[in-house]
Amino acid sequence: WTATDACGNAASCSQTITVQDTTAPVITCADGMTLECPATPVFSPPTVTDLCDAAPVVTFVEATTPGDCAQGYSVTRTWTATDACGNAASCSQTITVQDTTVPVITCAGAMTVECPVAPEFPPPTVSDLCDAAPAVTFVEVTTPGGCAQEYRITRTWTATDACGNAASCSQTITVEDTTAPVMVIPPDVILECPADTRPAATGMATATDSCGPVGIRHSDAVQTLCGGAKVITRTWTAADECGNSVSQVQGITLEDRTPPEVFCGVVSTYTQGGYGGSGTPAEILEANYIRVFPDGVVVGVDDPSNGTAIPNGLRWEGNAAGLMAIRAFLSQGGGTSGAIGRDALNPLEDCGGGELAHQALTLSLTIRFNELGVIGVGPNNFGSLVYTRAGDSLSGSTVSGLLEAANRALAGFELPAGHSYSSLTALIDNLNQAFHEYGSSAWAANYLGTPRVIVACASDVPPPDRARVRAYDACGGPVSLAVLPDVISEVTCPHRYMISRVWLAWDDCGNTNSCVYHIEVNDTNPPVVVGPVLREVPAGEAWDFTEPEIMDACGTVALTGITTVTNTTGSTTLVAARTWEVVDECGNTATYTQTVRVVDQAAVAQSAFDVDDEGWQLASGSTVGEPTYFPTGGQGSGFVVAGSEGGAADWFWEAPVKFLGNRLSCYDGVLEFALKREVVLPGGEPVEVTLRGAGMILTLQLPQPASTDWTTYKVRLNEHSGWHMKALGRKATQAEVAMVLSTLSNLRICGGECAIEMPVGLDNVALAQPAADPGSAWVLELDRVGPGSVRVRWPALAVGFELEAADSLTSPHWSPVSVTPVIRYGLNEVELGPTQHQRYFRLRKNVP
Repeated sequence: WTATDACGNAASCSQTITVQDTTAPVITCADGMTLECPATPVFSPPTVTDLCDAAPVVTFVEATTPGDCAQGYSVTRTWTATDACGNAASCSQTITVQDTTVPVITCAGAMTVECPVAPEFPPPTVSDLCDAAPAVTFVEVTTPGGCAQEYRITRTWTATDACGNAASCSQTITVEDTTAPVMVIPPDVILECPADTRPAATGMATATDSCGPVGIRHSDAVQTLCGGAKVITRTWTAADECGNSVSQVQGITLEDRTPPEVFCGVVSTYTQGGYGGSGTPAEILEANYIRVFPDGVVVGVDDPSNGTAIPNGLRWEGNAAGLMAIRAFLSQGGGTSGAIGRDALNPLEDCGGGELAHQALTLSLTIRFNELGVIGVGPNNFGSLVYTRAGDSLSGSTVSGLLEAANRALAGFELPAGHSYSSLTALIDNLNQAFHEYGSSAWAANYLGTPRVIVACASDVPPPDRARVRAYDACGGPVSLAVLPDVISEVTCPHRYMISRVWLAWDDCGNTNSCVYHIEVNDTNPPVVVGPVLREVPAGEAWDFTEPEIMDACGTVALTGITTVTNTTGSTTLVAARTWEVVDECGNTATYTQTVRVVDQAAVAQSAFDVDDEGWQLASGSTVGEPTYFPTGGQGSGFVVAGSEGGAADWFWEAPVKFLGNRLSCYDGVLEFALKREVVLPGGEPVEVTLRGAGMILTLQLPQPASTDWTTYKVRLNEHSGWHMKALGRKATQAEVAMVLSTLSNLRICGGECAIEMPVGLDNVALAQPAADPGSAWVLELDRVGPGSVRVRWPALAVGFELEAADSLTSPHWSPVSVTPVIRYGLNEVELGPTQHQRYFRLRKNVP
C-alpha cells in the first residue's frame, strides 16, 4: 500500500493477499444404465461446477468390457473436469448393453399331401434385432396313420441367437393314400378245351400303385355249356394296403370243338405224361412189382444148371431187394427221378454195356404190367403188336418176339439170320420211345394208333368188347361209344382174311371221332399131328404103322401117306418109317413120320440114328458140341459124323443119358457100334472106348477100321475082354467091371486118329445084356482091411449063390457066412472081423 500525502510524500507498505485455486471442480456423472440390444450407449454429459472457473475443461475416456455373448457388453466412460488451475475431478458412468430378446421365428402352416409325395418342409422365417443369422435347428416326430402308406410328420423349428435366446414354431405335414392302384388285365380269350384256364395260361393281371405293394386276386363265375365248354367270367381285383381297390372283368370262353380221343384198346393205355391210373410210374412200380412178379424178373436167358444167368443175363427176386435192384438198374444213365429214372417205365438214356438189358427190362415191364391190367384200363396186348417199319431188319416181328430175341442176345446166343445186335438195340429203343411218346411218335401214330389183332381161325375172332376200347374227352365230358359193322376184306381162304372194326365216339357237343383196329384172321398154323414118333417092337412080334390123330383148330384136313422106308441092314434092329402129309383148308401143311424099330430083346439101350442124333454129343477136353446128323447113308438110315473138335485134343462121341445109370445087367453082355472112316491110315491109332462109373475109368483099345466101309465092333463087357484100369495101368477085375457098369456115368467112343481132323461116322450103337447067365464065372475078391479083417466082394448078378467059409482045404467043412451082404456099386460086400477065423471062402449055387 502507498500513502501519499498531500505532499506527495508517500510511504508504502505492502500486504500480500494470495488468491489460489486449489479446489477441484465439482463433476457429477449420470447414473449407470442397462440397454437392450441393439440400442447404442449414449452418455449424458456430467454436470460440472467450479467456484473459480466458469468453464472447466471436461474430458473423458471410455473402456468397453465384453459380456457373456457377442451382443452383450458394457462401456464405462470416465469424465474429468479440470479447471484453469489444473484442479481436476472425475466421475464415471457405465452403460451395459444386453440381449435377452428371443428371435422371431414363423413356420409355414400345416398341409396334407397325397402319397407318394414326400413331405417337404419350407424353412421358417427368422429375425433377430441383434443376431443377423441365428442358428436354426429342427426335430421331427412321425405318427403312423391308418395304413403303412399314411403317416403324419411334425417338424419343430428352433431359432437360437448368439446369446442363447431361443424361440420355436412347428409345422405338420400329413401324407395320405386315397388313390386306387392302376390295374391292367389280360384280354378276353377264346380257347379250345381242354385248354388250361388257370391265370398262368390265360394271362395274369398286373397292377401298380404309387405308394406300395398291390395284392391281386381273382374270382371266377362259371357258366357251363355242352360237354366241357364253358364261359368263365373272371373278376380281377387289385387292392393296396390302405384299402383302395379297383376291379375289372376278363372273359374266358372255353369251346369244345375237338373230337373225343378214342383208342381201340388192344395196345397202349399210355397217354403223354404218364400211364393211366393213379400214382406216378414210380408209385405204380412200387405198388405192383412184387405182386406182378412174385418169382422175380429175368432179363436174358437163365441157366439154372449152374444157378446163374449166362453170360449177361440179369435176375431180380420178387421181393423188396429185387425191387431195389430194378430201381437201381433203371436209374442208371442219368435219370432224374429217384425211383425210376424215366417216366412211364421207359428209360431211353444210354447206360453203357447194360443198354440192351436196360431197354429190354423196361419193355418187359411195360408188356407185363399191361397184360395184367395194372396200368390203365383193362389188360392190353403189347406183346402181339407187329413191328412193320420198312427197312428195319426186324420188321415183321411181334414185340414179344423182339423181347425174346433181346433176352437171347443178353444171354450170348446168336440172333436170327439177318438181324444184328445193333439193330435190335435200336429197335427196342424205338419201341420204348414210341410207348413213351405215344401222342407224338410217328411210329406210334402209324402202328399203335391202328393196332392189329392176329387170330388163327374165324372162330377166334373176338366179339366187340367195350372194355377193350378206351375213350375220353379232353374236356372232361362224357363220351358215348358205338361199334360199326365189321368190314371184311382180303379173303383168300375160309380162315385168311382181314376185318376192320371201327368204334365211333361222340361227346356232348356233337364232336365225333373213331378208332379202328384190324383183326387179321390168318391161319398159318399147320395141323397138329399127334402120334408116336418112335415105336419099339420086340423082335418076332407082329406090328403095323399106327395112323396118327389129326387136329386142326380151324377146320377140316386131308391126310395122305407119302413115303414108307424100310431098313434091314442094322445088326441089332429093323427100322421102318412112314411119312404122312396133312393139309388144311388154307393150304398149311404138316408132315408126320412114324418110325417102328424092331428091337432085339437083349438091347437095353441103343441108337440107330433113324430120326436124329438121339442126344449124342462130341467132347474134346472141356468143349462139348453136337455132331453132324445125316438122315441117310448109315447102316440103317441115319448116322452121325464128327471130325476133330478140339484141335490137338482128342475127341470122343459121348453117349446120352439113356445109355447110363445102372447097367449091371449088361455084365458079360455086348457093347456094339459101327464106324466108317473116309481114309484108313496104315499104322493108325486104335479105336478107344471109355467107361466111367464108381469113381473109376475103364478103357479098351480096338483096331482101327480095316476099310472105308462100315465096320461093326462087338465088345464083351467082362474082365476077359481087355478092359484096363486107366489109373492103375492094369487089367480090370470082374468086380471093377461090375462096379463101373452098376453106376455107369459116361460112355465115350473115339473113332481112331482122334487128334486128326478126319470125319468119322458112327451108327447102330447098342448096349446089350448077355444071352445067358454067366453062371459059374462069378469071382470072389478079398481085400485085407485091417489086422485079421477082410472084405469079401462078388457081383450082385450072382443071384442064387451063397457065400460059404471053411478053415481048411484038405478036409473042409463049408458053412454059410451068417453076415448079410451089403450091395454097393453092384457088388455084394461082406466085411469079416478078427473074431471069425475062417480063412477060405467060396460061392455055392444053392438055387437050381
